[in-house]
Amino acid sequence: MFAPGDQTGWHDHVWDYVTVQQSGGALLLQGADGSEKHVDYEDGRTMSWTAPIRHNAVNIWDAVLTVSAGRSGSAGIARGSSGMTQNCLIIT
Repeated sequence: MFAPGDQTGWHDHVWDYVTVQQSGGALLLQGADGSEKHVDYEDGRTMSWTAPIRHNAVNIWDAVLTVSAGRSGSAGIARGSSGMTQNCLIIT
């Protein structure tokens, strides 16, 4: 579970990717350049992101957040019926 106040730690995305929000809530994305972006969560909402990205994500909501992330599809990459690659990271 991504509990209130939990952070992912600084990490890099070297491929474009998509996220599927699996709960309500709010996330703060801190960029390596000092930028900050608030993302409001809605269960079932999807978002796409363009690499390269270096960031830290912080749960700024007062409840647990759940999200799945996977590399975006491209030529030669198999995608499941949901459009997500089969190898995906689930932050729980």
